Amino acid sequence: LREISSDHKRLQQLLMYVVEKCLLQRDVDALLAESRDNMLDYLTHAELALEGSPVYDTTLRFTLSALWNLTDECPEACQAFVKVGGLLIYAKVLKKMANEEEDFKNHVYTKCLGLLNNVAEVASTKNTLLIEPLMDFFKYVSHYKFHF
Repeated sequence: LREISSDHKRLQQLLMYVVEKCLLQRDVDALLAESRDNMLDYLTHAELALEGSPVYDTTLRFTLSALWNLTDECPEACQAFVKVGGLLIYAKVLKKMANEEEDFKNHVYTKCLGLLNNVAEVASTKNTLLIEPLMDFFKYVSHYKFHF
C-alpha cells in the first residue's frame, strides 16, 4: 500500500479524475496560473467542461475515499499528495462545492477534509496547509450556517 500511495503518477491520475468531475476549464486555468514549479502541468491533459455543475457519481465518491484512505497513517502519501499539487486542487474543489446541493457538498467536504487532516498529522506536511486558498475556505466555513 505504501508503494501505491507514494506513486506520484497514480496520485496524479486520481486527482485528475477529481478535477474532471468537479472543476471547469476556467478553474484549472486559474490553478495552473497559481501553481509554482509546474507541479500541476499534468492537468493540461484533463478533459474539462467549459460550463456546468460538478458531476457527483459513484466513481467520484470512490476516488475521494481512496485518496483519503491512501494518506491515512502514511506520511509518504501525504508528502506525495502535497508534492503533486493536491492541496491547491482540493482548495479549489472545496470552494467550488460551496454552492452545491447539501448532501453532495457534505460528502465532498467530509472526504477532502479527512485527507487534509491526514496531511496535518504529518510533521513534514502540516505547515503546507497554510496556503491562502485553504485559509480562505476555512474562514468561509467558520462563518457558514450548517443545516442538519
